[in-house]
Amino acid sequence: MKARLITFIVFLASVVSFSACGILNRAQSPDEIAGFVLEAIDSRSFTVDVDHIIPLRGPSRHDFGYSVRVDGEDVFSHLPFFGVSSVSTYNEGNPLSFEGKIQQYNCYQDKKGAFVIDFVTVNPVNIQVPIYYHLTIWGNGSTYITVNSPGRDSMSYSGNLVEPKDAE
Repeated sequence: MKARLITFIVFLASVVSFSACGILNRAQSPDEIAGFVLEAIDSRSFTVDVDHIIPLRGPSRHDFGYSVRVDGEDVFSHLPFFGVSSVSTYNEGNPLSFEGKIQQYNCYQDKKGAFVIDFVTVNPVNIQVPIYYHLTIWGNGSTYITVNSPGRDSMSYSGNLVEPKDAE
């Protein structure tokens, strides 16, 4: 029993320290990180590396290699979709993995100081169905993303804002 408790504590500590990767492992001060976040949002050029996937149905999972990049008027969405869809287009593939134009973009700071970014885009394979992105970015670079689209289950993701050289 004691060995299980120690194993669990070590596992929990490794998950907490591993989830703080991204921009936090740079030995930067909190002010430098907050400055990076503010600059990325002001320039409308940032990348979020996803490390946790939270589908509407089923268990959440840690997964790496997915991201959302906003570059001016363009979005590069490479996110997995695990859900039910009542909208189908022949040969569409993954509806959340595409490159498209941002149609509406709104950014503001909430009461707690987090930046909230809402934008609408479409997958070029199915331009009739809008895809709504809602990002919350905190001053430490942690990010929570919710993606909604009519006829599909909502998907959520968490991750970290990364510096441009890390994003490529």
